[in-house]
Formats: sequence, structure tokens, C-alpha cells
Amino acid sequence: MGYTIDTIYMTTRNFFPKRIVMLLLSMFMFLNLNSAVVLADSYNVTASVPYDPPTVAATVESPTANNSVSSNNVDITGTCQILSPPTIISVWNGPTLLGSTPCQVGGNYSINVALYEGINVLTIRSSNTFLLYGPDSSPFIITYTPAIPVSTPQAAAVSPTGPINNPQTSGELLITSTTPFGVTNNNNSVSITITVKGGDKPYTLLINWGDGTTESQQLSAEGDYVYTHVYDKPAIYNVLVTLTDVLGKSRTFSWVVTSEQIPAIQSPAAGKVPSGTEKVADFRSYTYFAIFALILFILVVVFLFGRYYQTTQSDKPIPKNILKKPRVLR
Repeated sequence: MGYTIDTIYMTTRNFFPKRIVMLLLSMFMFLNLNSAVVLADSYNVTASVPYDPPTVAATVESPTANNSVSSNNVDITGTCQILSPPTIISVWNGPTLLGSTPCQVGGNYSINVALYEGINVLTIRSSNTFLLYGPDSSPFIITYTPAIPVSTPQAAAVSPTGPINNPQTSGELLITSTTPFGVTNNNNSVSITITVKGGDKPYTLLINWGDGTTESQQLSAEGDYVYTHVYDKPAIYNVLVTLTDVLGKSRTFSWVVTSEQIPAIQSPAAGKVPSGTEKVADFRSYTYFAIFALILFILVVVFLFGRYYQTTQSDKPIPKNILKKPRVLR
């Protein structure tokens, strides 16, 4: 504003001594500096502390272990640990990711995955949004045997024995991802790397982003393909990817997208509680802002009253003793 300490003192000298004005200005600058430092410290603390990983392994309620199925698509359900942000449940066939889904409010999950012909050794993994894993479930075996045509004599029931299927080298149509889930950035954008392999080329890839939009592309070769999508708002989305080869064989892959900005839809008591340092930093920042605002208000009031007083005094007649000609000493 262009006012110096002497200027403010001249307009307020009838109310406060000069040392009080200087003290108020010093407090003003000190609180302004320290409130900015505290805010920076508070931001760094809250942004750098990750949430704890799950501590309880997910369970499998369906299907039962050592089971044999005739369809390559199977629904897997079970229980999971409630966290906030939500726990991410991913299903793995050995080292191959079959899909992921969030843990629901009731502490359960449900996901449809595509099996590979033969023995599938499945494991349910639990992680938080920082990709910190908790304990895995116990591995369980599901054997997939394609349905036999009616005209063909029925074969004996298949038992879960024999070589374990490796989707990466089996030659079957394979679709997976390099990451078990995606987390949107500040622009609500997320990228997924999809691995395509096996089957008969060329392929047709269809992505349902879970927000009502879809994307389709023709692929002429195996490999990793990166796709990016921007959502309207932070939330949990279930992405469904369908891969179809030239012979009409198809395989689906589910992939969950989450965000660190979503509201706590699950029990807050089960999630990460801010540490004492974070609470103190936040309290200090609010306190400094309140004192800063109070000091600023006092300074403005004092300044305005000083200007008002100075204006009213200028309207009064000047005392005669001031108008006397000064005596000159000789």
C-alpha cells in the first residue's frame, strides 16, 4: 500500500505508542511467514503417508476347491477386509492376472474370471491403492474341461490331476494386464496396459470403461497395448475388456479403476487414521490463520480511525501560539 511505519505512526499516534505499532506489524509478518510454512509442512505430511496394507487374507466361498467346470467363465466370491480407500481384490492363475475388483461395503467381493483349459491354480491377493499387498489366500485348484458335444460319448469325470496350465505358454487366447488395477490422477485420467497373446490373429479388442463409454480396435499382432481414458469424476469403475480372435474365440478380462479422491464409502474405523503430527499441523495452520486475520482486522481499524482523527483535527482552527513568528537568537 506504500505506507511506512512512520506514516502509520503519524496517523495512529493519538491511539497507540510507536513501539506498539511496530510490534503489531512484526507479529503480522511473523504469522504470515509461519502460517505458510506450517501449511507446507501439513501438506507434505498428509500427502506422503501411505495407507496401511490389508492384514487379513481374502477367503473363497465359491466355487469350492478341487472343482471341475465345463465353462471357462466362472464367478468367484468370498470375503475381504474392509479398508478406506477400498481394498483391491485380484485373482491370479500362477503369475498371470485374471482380473480385479474392489472389496464391497459388506466385506465381500464377486468377480467373473476366464479360466484356461486344464488345471488352474488360483490365488486371491489383497492390496491397497498404493499397491501394498497383504497376505494371500490359500491357493485352490479349479479344473476347466470344455463341454463335450452331445453326439460324442461322455467321458469320465475329470479329477484335478495332471500338468498345471501355464496361460503364458499354452497357446490359448490370452488377455491380461501388467498392473492389477488403475488409480486415476488429478485429471481423472487412467492408463491400462493390455497384453494380448495366443489364439489366431487378427484380434478385435473391445473396452467398456465402466462409465458408459466403449472403445474398439483391431489388432494385427500380439503384444502390449496401452489405452488411456479420462473420467468425469473420481469414483470406482469396473473396466471390462473383451478379446476375440479371427476364429470367433473370445476371452474377457475385468480390471478395477479407483481413485485416492473418492469418498470413504467403507468403514472409516478400518482405514488409516491421520497421525498425531498431521492433526497438530492442521490445528496450528487454522490457529495461525485466525490470529493472522485478527491482527489484520485490528491494524485496518486502527488505520481507519487514525485517518478519521487526522481529518477531523485538520478542520479545527490552528492555535495562535503555533502561528507566532519564531524568535531568532542573535
